[in-house]
Amino acid sequence: MDRFLKLPLLLLLVGPAPRSAEPQPHRPRFTVSEATTRITSPLTPEGYVDYTAALDERCRSGIAPDQNGAVPCWEAVGAGAVPESERTAYFARLGMPVPAGVAPYAGGPSRRRHG
Repeated sequence: MDRFLKLPLLLLLVGPAPRSAEPQPHRPRFTVSEATTRITSPLTPEGYVDYTAALDERCRSGIAPDQNGAVPCWEAVGAGAVPESERTAYFARLGMPVPAGVAPYAGGPSRRRHG
């Protein structure tokens, strides 16, 4: 028998490996501490450092909405680029209300012809 046919035939006979009914939670193989990393919080539900949230916290600290350049930009273009499910939390982190509407020039592809 051709050696290229033996493996697929063997896989068909053996079948897939059995899986456990309950997936086991994955835990880090190390303890998050100052001995392993400079950033020790916030942590994800799995116990890893959430570096995105940590960077967000660090960059937002000490910045008031009247000093944040993103606030007037969002006020000008509206909230259309932020998914509806995330708008309230996103704009709360910026310290501003959710902007109303979508600016006509920021709402997606133009309907008029160019050229």
